[in-house]
Amino acid sequence: MVVAATYSARLFRYWLQGPKAGTLEKFVDLPAAPDSISRGEGGTFWVSLVSGMPPAVMFAIPRRWVRWLVPQLPKALAPVPEKIGMVVQLDKDGEVLRFLQDPDGEVVSFITAVNEYNSSRILLGTLTTVHQSGTAFFYDL
Repeated sequence: MVVAATYSARLFRYWLQGPKAGTLEKFVDLPAAPDSISRGEGGTFWVSLVSGMPPAVMFAIPRRWVRWLVPQLPKALAPVPEKIGMVVQLDKDGEVLRFLQDPDGEVVSFITAVNEYNSSRILLGTLTTVHQSGTAFFYDL
């Protein structure tokens, strides 16, 4: 099982069975805050990256106390998330297969869900982007 750690911009693998059952290990570091993970065909993972992190936060992420502090900050002091749209497809070992991005967030931003549909499309759900089909739309691979 793979789980997202939003504020540390990481994915972790939690072993359900086998010799590592009950243990947690780092799966992959990401360039932005992950929101959800879904399974794709062939054992791949699709990860929605809800927001880009400001460079100062990305620099501080290796410091555990900063990762704890950021969600505790009052809204006025919290880092402002970048308006971007990103999803990444990973293989079973955490290697990047696809990285799709709308760097300015003009078409889609703050992606909170991604699901593979018929191996040729993905369905994206967002917090804010309004598209012809509401807050979700298909992207052809």
